[in-house]
Amino acid sequence: MSLPSDRYQILADFGFSLNPDGTGKLDLDKMPNAPATCDPSSENPVLSKDITINKSNNTWARVYLPKKTLIDKTKLPVLVYFHGGGFILGSAASANIQDYCCTTAEQLPCIVVSIEYRLAPDHRLPAAYDDGLEALHWMIKTSTSEPWFRNFADFKRVYLVGLSAGGNLAYHVGQRAAATDRKWTSNQRLPSSSLYKLAQLILVKHYEIGEYVFKRHAENAHGGGAYFIFQGQADACAADDNGNQLQFKKYDYFAHGLFDKLQLVDVIASTKLTCLVLPLQHCTLLHPKSIWSAHKTVDQCSLVERIMHIDPVKVNIFRGITLPDAPIFEKVFGGQIMGQALAAASKTVGCFNLVHSLHVYYMLSGDVTKPITYEVQRVHDGKSFATRSINAIQKGRVIFTMLASFHKEEEGFAHQEVTMPSVPDPETLLSLEELRERYLRDPRLLDPRLPRHYRNTVSSRTFVPWPIEMRFCEPYYLTDQTKDPPRLIYWFRAKGKLSDDQALHRCIVTYASDLVFAAVSVYPHPRRVLRISGVSLDHSMWFHRTVKADEWLLFVITSPCSDNGRGFVTGQMFNRKGQIVVSLTQETLIREVKVPNPAQVSKL
Repeated sequence: MSLPSDRYQILADFGFSLNPDGTGKLDLDKMPNAPATCDPSSENPVLSKDITINKSNNTWARVYLPKKTLIDKTKLPVLVYFHGGGFILGSAASANIQDYCCTTAEQLPCIVVSIEYRLAPDHRLPAAYDDGLEALHWMIKTSTSEPWFRNFADFKRVYLVGLSAGGNLAYHVGQRAAATDRKWTSNQRLPSSSLYKLAQLILVKHYEIGEYVFKRHAENAHGGGAYFIFQGQADACAADDNGNQLQFKKYDYFAHGLFDKLQLVDVIASTKLTCLVLPLQHCTLLHPKSIWSAHKTVDQCSLVERIMHIDPVKVNIFRGITLPDAPIFEKVFGGQIMGQALAAASKTVGCFNLVHSLHVYYMLSGDVTKPITYEVQRVHDGKSFATRSINAIQKGRVIFTMLASFHKEEEGFAHQEVTMPSVPDPETLLSLEELRERYLRDPRLLDPRLPRHYRNTVSSRTFVPWPIEMRFCEPYYLTDQTKDPPRLIYWFRAKGKLSDDQALHRCIVTYASDLVFAAVSVYPHPRRVLRISGVSLDHSMWFHRTVKADEWLLFVITSPCSDNGRGFVTGQMFNRKGQIVVSLTQETLIREVKVPNPAQVSKL
C-alpha cells in the first residue's frame, strides 16, 4: 500500500510504509544511503568525506566543504549537524541527510560536520549526548591536523544545529559543552598541593620590544607552557596573515603547546615584557585529578574525602551526592550537607582564605537517592575577609543554608584560658568497631565507655562503619532508666590519609562535628519510658587554628540546658598539644514521640 499524500514522503524516505489496517511499518533496509565524495575533479559543488571519531563506539562524522573554497581560501563558519529520527533511525550517510547538508554547505556557505551517533534500541540516552560532546572535543583536537579544518574552518564561529530529535541533541550537547568549558575556568581554587608546587616551578622570563615570546609551529623554539603577563604588553598575530592581532596586557594569560589550536599564532613583545611561565611538563597541575588533589583521582581517596567531593556545574554552582557506602539515617546526614556546602564555598575564595566561622540552618531533610545542588553567593570579597552564602537545594527546594566567613591568616594577639581535660591517650582506647566486635562475640563484654545511644546501633548486624574513627574516653555505667550527665568526651580522626589541603581538613572536621553532638542534650532524660526524636536546627563553628582531620582530635561536648523543646550543646576540639582548634554550638529540636494507643479488640 502506498502512502496517501506527498506530505508523508519524508516518512517514505526513512523506510516507512502503511499496512492495510492503517498501521505502519519500518524497513531500515529501504533507507537509501549515499557515499561521500571528496574528489575535487567531480562535478559536485560540495565535497564530502568521512572521518572516524570513536572506533569502539562506531561514531564518525561526514564533513562537507564547498568546492569553491579550495580556490578562494576563505575561512568558513562550522555548522555541526545532528540528524533527526527519534534517536532510533537515520544516519549521517542517509541520502536525504546528505542532500540537506550539501545544500546548506553550498548556499550559506559553511563547513557542515554531520555527526553519526549511537541509536536505540542498542543504545539509550545519554549515549547520543555523550557522542555529541565527544564530537565537539574531537573537532578541536583535530583543528590543526585535519587539512579541511586547518585551512578552511573558522572555529570562532561554530553553530550546533539539529532536526527533530537532532534539535534535542544539539541543545543538550550545547549545555554540556558550556558546563565542561567552565569546569576548571570559573575562578575555582586549585588544591593546595598544586599551589605549593606551582610556586616552586614558576619561571620568570624577560623579553625586549619586538622579541618573540613564541612562534607558530615552533613548539620548542622558546618552550611551551602557560604564560602570565606580570609587566608589559604583547601582541598575538593570527596565522591567517590578514593582519589580525590580539593584544595581551598585564594580568592576561595565554598558553603554548597545551592545545593544537594555539600553535596558530605568533606572540611578540610590544613593550618590555615580564612573564611568569609554567613549563609545559608541569601544566597538569592546572588540571588536578580531583578537587582536593593534583595527583590522586577521586577513586584513590579515602571514603570521607570522596564524600567531600563535589562536581563543579558552572560558576558558583556545585553538585554533591550521597555515596552508596556512606553512612545514612534514612536521610542525608547533616554533617555531609555541612561539609559539602563548605567545600563549595571554599572553591570560590582565594587560595589564602580559610574558613574561620560558619553558621547553618537546617530546613528540610535530604533525600539520599537524589543529588544536592549547592549554590554559592559571593557576598563579599575584601582584602582580608571573604563572605559566602550557600544554599543546598534538592527537588527545587532549599533544604539548608550556610553563611561562612573566610580569613587570610595573619600574625596577631594570642591566648588560651581553657584547658584540655586529662583523658587517656587514644592509643590506649578501643575504637567503635573494636567495641562492637567484642560485644557481638559476647554481649556481656559491653564496654561502659560506649555511650548509651550507640549501644543499639553498634549491635546491629547492618551497622555501617563511619569514615571517622572514634574512641570514647569516659565510662557510662548509667542505663536508660537513669539520667546521664550531659557530657561526652572522645577522640576522633578521619580514616585514611587525606590530601594536604587545609580547606579539605576543615570540611571533614565540619562533617565529623555532627556525628554525636546533638545527642548529648538528651542524656539527662531517661528513655525507658520516653521515645525521643531529635532534629538539628542550627549549627555554628569557629576555627581558631590550623587543624589536621587525619590526626587525633579530642572533642569535649556539654549541654548547658534544654527547654521549650530545644536542646542546646556546646563543644570544644583540642589537638594533641592541648591547643583548642575549634569551638562549636548546636541547637536541636527534641520531642517526645507519641505512640498511638492500639485499638481495643474484643476478647470474646
